[in-house]
Amino acid sequence: VTSATFSTPHTSDAVACCKQRPDFLVCATYQLMKEEVPPRRVGELLLISRATTDTLEVVQSVGEGTGVLDCAWYESDRNA
Repeated sequence: VTSATFSTPHTSDAVACCKQRPDFLVCATYQLMKEEVPPRRVGELLLISRATTDTLEVVQSVGEGTGVLDCAWYESDRNA
């Protein structure tokens, strides 16, 4: 097993690996902007792939929204 590190723009709250495509994972981020009045939540969903054995890269970022607290893959029998 090889590990890699990856910095996210906000706190990483959840990571889910794809069983059908083990080279992909999704990372949910969330941050509370306490310095703003009123405080607001920000975050995004990052689709990340393993570029090399020890390197990760963002393939897609889904919106700077109100924060993502959890994530999971939908398992389909379509490719079974």
